[in-house]
Amino acid sequence: MIGLFADEQSGMEARLDVAFAWREALVRRDIEVARALCEDDVELAWTRGIGRGASLIGFFVSSLSSLALTRVFERGSRVVFATPDEAKDGIAAVIVEIRAARIQRISGCLSLQEALERANMTLADEIPFDLSATASTGT
Repeated sequence: MIGLFADEQSGMEARLDVAFAWREALVRRDIEVARALCEDDVELAWTRGIGRGASLIGFFVSSLSSLALTRVFERGSRVVFATPDEAKDGIAAVIVEIRAARIQRISGCLSLQEALERANMTLADEIPFDLSATASTGT
């Protein structure tokens, strides 16, 4: 049983590494790295509709008014990044769904509560992280 927990823990860390690497690529506006972390047919569900394909990542990044990060949640294959309430595009949280170390789906949500419900999470799924490490947020 201990071995299974260790595998689950390392899988969680790998998913978080992918999610944070993708977010950092967005902060740097490094579209090529952001695309490389996604499946070729990644699904983007945003306030403007749903699209498929890593080629849409550039449009996705340009639509964001803020990449600031306030909270992070994780459960299973999903990571939720919460953004400040004052984000101009109305997006309060982003759900990143990861399978086999690649992002398969990215969803923008108008509230943290909506994101947690869609990701089947609760406030108890929040993970600690260093806000000062994310200070270069490209707001």
